[in-house]
Amino acid sequence: MINKILIINPFGIDDVLFTTPLIRTIKEFSPETFLGYWCNERVSPILLNNPFIDRVFPLGRGDLKKNF
Repeated sequence: MINKILIINPFGIDDVLFTTPLIRTIKEFSPETFLGYWCNERVSPILLNNPFIDRVFPLGRGDLKKNF
């Protein structure tokens, strides 16, 4: 069984909203799985209160280019 999942979505609010049903489905199917979400820091407040996400990793503008 998978015990850790990281969703990577460095884009905007539309993409975050489209992934919301996926987050819920993953946790309902496998509640013990750690679910992280790597997102743009501008949309991170939307995800911080989501009870199905274990940890949010905010990504600042330019961080992706700087680190990779």
